[in-house]
Amino acid sequence: MKQIEEIVKSSLEKEVGQHLVKSVNEVDINENLWEIGMDSLAFIRLVVSLEIETDTEFDDEVLTMEKLSSIKNFMDYISSKEIMLANKQE
Repeated sequence: MKQIEEIVKSSLEKEVGQHLVKSVNEVDINENLWEIGMDSLAFIRLVVSLEIETDTEFDDEVLTMEKLSSIKNFMDYISSKEIMLANKQE
């Protein structure tokens, strides 16, 4: 899970960092990213970056402010997709 956190934070820094009111290192994993400066364009850039970095396709129904509002939300979603993929391969 720590590796996923590092990937999410790295992508967040690269794609959204300049829009946030504080540095990514200061952001708590449960903090609402929308409240500290993420906008819809930055959100899409972050999702695309994470899809590439993690080889995970985000389902359309989770691409909302409510469902992906924090680093933890992104981490949990990517982890759940990895678990589903592993179970399919067994």
